[in-house]
Amino acid sequence: MHSYDFIVIGSGAAGLTAAFTANGIGKKVLLIEKNKPGGECTWTGCIPSKALIHLAEKYQAVADLGIAYKPDIPAVLDQVRSVIDHVYAHESIETLRKAGIDVIIGAAKFVGPKTVEVAGASFTGKRIVICTGSQPLVPAIPGLAETPHLTNENLFTQKDLPGSLLVLGAGAIGVEMGQALNRLGISVDLVDRG
Repeated sequence: MHSYDFIVIGSGAAGLTAAFTANGIGKKVLLIEKNKPGGECTWTGCIPSKALIHLAEKYQAVADLGIAYKPDIPAVLDQVRSVIDHVYAHESIETLRKAGIDVIIGAAKFVGPKTVEVAGASFTGKRIVICTGSQPLVPAIPGLAETPHLTNENLFTQKDLPGSLLVLGAGAIGVEMGQALNRLGISVDLVDRG
């Protein structure tokens, strides 16, 4: 069994901050991630959405000058993924290990109050920080499960987007994404229950 001062489960923004902070004050840290470091912020949230918004604002500025221009959506999505890759370079497994943080890819399972198991191996930690993130809630609308739809988890992996989209939810994220996509020439309808 391997022992650590801190075990951090999940390597999104909170997990990375916890791991780097504990490592920075000299603690022995194990970071457990079931996918890739970065979490929602890097891959499906903050970074790609803000990159898309920024690019859409540039295209809107061109349109505001009265210049007719149709954005190349596949190129825009490639640029968004380029920004993601740039950010990920600063939080990759190699970067974490170079900083002195041990990293294991796999799903953690508690087998005791201070013990977790990953892929059959057991690890104990004086402190265990759980930073497992979130996932989108797909509403229980009849037929939606059988209909191709996008969430933040797959929007930024698309190679192209349709000419029109219906955005469910007019909260901050729905409005931001709807406005950015509309600025890129996609017809957007926002639907909200409130």
